[in-house]
Amino acid sequence: VIPSDLLEENGLTITDGGTVQASPSGQDAALWELQENGEVYLYFGGLTLNNVLRAAIVLVWSAGTGVVLLAVLAANLRFAQKLRKSRRPLPLADCPLPVYEADGLSSPCLCGVLRPAVYLTPEAAADGTVRTHVLSHELTHFRGRDIFRKTLALWVRALHWFNPLVWLTARAMDRDIELSCDESALKHLPPAEHAAYGRTILSAVSALTGAGRPQSASISDSEI
Repeated sequence: VIPSDLLEENGLTITDGGTVQASPSGQDAALWELQENGEVYLYFGGLTLNNVLRAAIVLVWSAGTGVVLLAVLAANLRFAQKLRKSRRPLPLADCPLPVYEADGLSSPCLCGVLRPAVYLTPEAAADGTVRTHVLSHELTHFRGRDIFRKTLALWVRALHWFNPLVWLTARAMDRDIELSCDESALKHLPPAEHAAYGRTILSAVSALTGAGRPQSASISDSEI
C-alpha cells in the first residue's frame, strides 16, 4: 500500500478514473489503483522476458536433475533386486563385512551405503588366491569410505548434469580412487603376491569392459 501523497511527491498523477499506468524507477509497468480511503494499491503487470527465461532455466535444470537421479535410483533398484535373488552367504571368519557369492556379476564389488557387503563372482569365490586379493581390494574401499565419495560425486553430477567438465572430473576421480585403492591394497600384501594381484585386477577390468556398477565400489573403474 502506497499513500497517494507519496505518488504526488514522485511526480505521479492519478486520473479521474482512479488508475494510472506508470513505470517507477525503471521497473515493469504497474497499475496504481486509488482506494476510497486515499491509499493506492500497486499491481504489477504481465511477465517480462527476464522472468520467463529465469523460470525456463530453473525448470530445465530441475527436470535434468530429476532425470539423472531417477535413472540412478532405477538402476540401483534393479541391481539390488538382482543381487537379492542370486546371492548366497559365504561365511568368512576373518572378514568384517558380510560376503556373498552372486551369479550374473561381471566383477566382484562392494555394494551398499548403509549396509555394505562384498559380492563375489562364483569364479572369485572358488579360487582362494583370487578371493584373497578381491577381499583385500574391497576392504580397502570400505576402510577408505570410497562408496561415500562416489555417492557424493553422483549428487554433484546430478546437480551439474549440464556441465561436461563435472562429468569428466567425476570420471577422473573414479580412476584416482581405484588407483589409490590398489596402491593401499598392495601395501598389505607380500611382494611375492603383487604380480598375482595385478592379474586379478586385469581380469576384472576385462570383465567390466562396457559394464557399469550402480552404487558400488568395484574392483575396477565403475559407475555409481
